[in-house]
Amino acid sequence: MKSHGSSSEEARPDGAFDPLLRRLLRVARLLPLPVFVKDAALRWRYANPAAVMLFAGGRRRYQGKADADLMDEIGAGSSRISDRAAQDARGLIQRRENILGRSFRVYKYAPRAENGRVLGVIGLAVETTELEVARTEGERLRDFYDALSEINQGIVRERYTDTAELFSHICRIVVSHTPVLIAAIATIDREARLLHYTQQASRIVDFPDLARVRLELDADSPYGRGTVGRAARSQETVVVNDVLATAEMAPWHELFKRYNGRSTAAIPVMVGDRVEAVLSVYSSEINFFTPELVRLLQELADDVGFAIRTTEQRARIRYLALIDTLTDLPNRVHFLELASQKLSAAGARRAQLLMIDIADFKFHNDLLGHDVGDALLRAMARRLRAVIGEWNVVGRLGSDEFAVLLIEPVDGSETGFAHSLRAIDAELDQPYDVGLSESLLLKTEQSTALFPDDGTQPEALLRRAGMALQMARLSGPGSRVAYSPALERRLEARHQIRHQIERALEADEVLPYYQPQIDLATGRVCGLEALARLVGRDGIILEPVEFIEEVEGDRGLVRRLGLAMIRAVANDLGALSDAALDVPVAVNIGARHLLAPGFKRDIVDLLGRHPDLRFALEFEITETSHLGDLGRATETVRWLREQGLSVALDDFGSGFTSMNHLQRLAIRKLKLDQAFVLDLVDNPRDQAIVRAVAQLAGGLDIDLVAEGVASEALGTLLRELGVSRLQGHAIAPPMPLPALIAWRNVWSLPEDWR
Repeated sequence: MKSHGSSSEEARPDGAFDPLLRRLLRVARLLPLPVFVKDAALRWRYANPAAVMLFAGGRRRYQGKADADLMDEIGAGSSRISDRAAQDARGLIQRRENILGRSFRVYKYAPRAENGRVLGVIGLAVETTELEVARTEGERLRDFYDALSEINQGIVRERYTDTAELFSHICRIVVSHTPVLIAAIATIDREARLLHYTQQASRIVDFPDLARVRLELDADSPYGRGTVGRAARSQETVVVNDVLATAEMAPWHELFKRYNGRSTAAIPVMVGDRVEAVLSVYSSEINFFTPELVRLLQELADDVGFAIRTTEQRARIRYLALIDTLTDLPNRVHFLELASQKLSAAGARRAQLLMIDIADFKFHNDLLGHDVGDALLRAMARRLRAVIGEWNVVGRLGSDEFAVLLIEPVDGSETGFAHSLRAIDAELDQPYDVGLSESLLLKTEQSTALFPDDGTQPEALLRRAGMALQMARLSGPGSRVAYSPALERRLEARHQIRHQIERALEADEVLPYYQPQIDLATGRVCGLEALARLVGRDGIILEPVEFIEEVEGDRGLVRRLGLAMIRAVANDLGALSDAALDVPVAVNIGARHLLAPGFKRDIVDLLGRHPDLRFALEFEITETSHLGDLGRATETVRWLREQGLSVALDDFGSGFTSMNHLQRLAIRKLKLDQAFVLDLVDNPRDQAIVRAVAQLAGGLDIDLVAEGVASEALGTLLRELGVSRLQGHAIAPPMPLPALIAWRNVWSLPEDWR
């Protein structure tokens, strides 16, 4: 006991305590039991005469002192642990404490201010030294039962977010509730064949960090023959009730001597059939660990194993809830959480939300297989994560959509965003090696929205960037569209059109309008092109210019509209035959639809329902820029011809149509691109091109049709250039079936075309 100077009057409590507490403390002066008060920093502020005699040897200069100034290390450590437990609790607690070699049952309560702030700790001690000498095994077990109960409450209430927090809490509870000196938990590094203490709690103030203690798994090593190594290998509890008399514990004798350790137990924590950790408990008493106590410690370790499983399961559930398992990127929910945090941390700095969509991903996924599609998504995720930098956030929103939040550089450079976007483009434009014979080149469609201009919350930015992405998809691969209010208004109008398209498809109100093709040699109709019209609201007929952009931006709509048109044409074949219009009827089919995996199945189903389509239906292939897989396209065209269907190539001479298409696809009919026809009268260069194409078609025995013939003069010129089949308004506009039949009855070839 440390001595201090005397004081002429009894110490008074801190002024923060209310008058009622002051009156209680005056009563405490008369009690024979030690009563004391500590402030929030656990400095002594009041002690009644009994407490002064116990803690200060009768000297009253104790105010402002800490426990370490008034008692030995073990007593001070025990008192500090129970003080903190009282501060954390919301009521009275009791603990067994050893003070200056004497045993006490100490009751402690931490009063609080109205705002919940802890004011200090009030304690009352009841000496139990004589009872402690006769303390029974049942009483000791009760302490461990209390510890087990509190640990289980934490497990049931899911207080622990990870195993580190779980292990730390278990060590603290065991030391604070029971008379052990130290509790520690070691985890296993099987690759290195080592064990490491990762959490510990001790009654001794300056007890060293056990992480520095050497522990091994190998039985041949002296450091593997202790209780911890043996418990990890055997998967059984190992007890040494007299450490200093046990040779296998020799590597740690010095540590036990220095801190009065006399016995120890090591209990394996099992998760399934695997040792996940080892719980070590140390006591200052020889023969401390009785069979009953060991059984209770094993029960505690079993509960810890259960807690590890549930903690890992909760962590896994959280991972699945927040992380996209394919790419290991944040999913939509977690991306928005992280983006919100980044925007808050960025303060006044601007930010840009970038959305990225892989162009034609579904086409690649269906054509090359889902394994290749998954590999592409993982590769893109790796590239985005590598290029965006630590301040920015990337996530996968779903399917082939990614999002990146770019934070403005600290210097506020206007070129910062542009630099980041260029770096992203450069990375994504590199070939993708996904295990195929050749690397793939992918294109993306992208959109942007600015913070705070286009929204102050991540959800608003994502919604508006999503609007811009719809327009980017329509603009085609390689495009990037920035959000604007005008774009939102345009999208709203498109949504109205989309609704009308869906309604017309569901109500089977898709109408074929027929435009005839005539043969100048005979003056007769040699073919028809069926062009789609939709019945809109209030029965108004929608022209292609009103809906075609929306349809072509959605492969699903392209397929549905194409099939609806074929069914409508099939229903009209009887009337066409009755009107002596037994000619091929062309329906536009996009290249992506032609190459889609389900295309053949669709055609087989239609031919089964409408066998008259054979030898009457003609497919005009559009979107020739998507005919990249010519081998697959060639096989599909050959299959169509085997079914009795003819195939034509639309818009020849523009875009990506080429001689290679003619050679590989074995096309028997070409539609000359309107771009060569519109200015043909005044453009000698176009005339030369048309003459060359006509000669080419004649040499290959391919029918050539010029569409867009708007005047008789154009028709006359085309005839002179060698084109004998014409289509256009100079002949007739697209018409519904009754109007077509009426036109057929009055049509005659113009004199200049004869």
